[in-house]
Amino acid sequence: MSGPDGDELVLSHALLLGFEEHKLYERDPIMLVNQIKSAEFGFLGRDEFSELTPWLNQWPTPEKLPEAVSLNIEFTEDVYIAWPAMMASARIDPSALDELLADEAGQSNYSKTIQNMINKRKGNQ
Repeated sequence: MSGPDGDELVLSHALLLGFEEHKLYERDPIMLVNQIKSAEFGFLGRDEFSELTPWLNQWPTPEKLPEAVSLNIEFTEDVYIAWPAMMASARIDPSALDELLADEAGQSNYSKTIQNMINKRKGNQ
């Protein structure tokens, strides 16, 4: 959204159960961040071999959730902070818990997945 001091990132929400689009507009949006000069979302997916894809600036399959989402923000001149690297898992199904379980050697798959995402983000893979 455009605000008086630059763009704003706002949150509108409604329950998915019995979702009706008009319910998104029953409450005023909640401002999360303001004074944005530019912002870009990134999406991490899996290819046909279940390997992590490079980060994409558009998500090509809206019927399926990405593995993770990142957000990069550059603020207007008046804001003297740098936006940290921000990535979050987008999975909400029970299989997301599989990453938290230890493999047969007792090592967490979760930390390996996070490290893979970071490496993809840095272009190391």
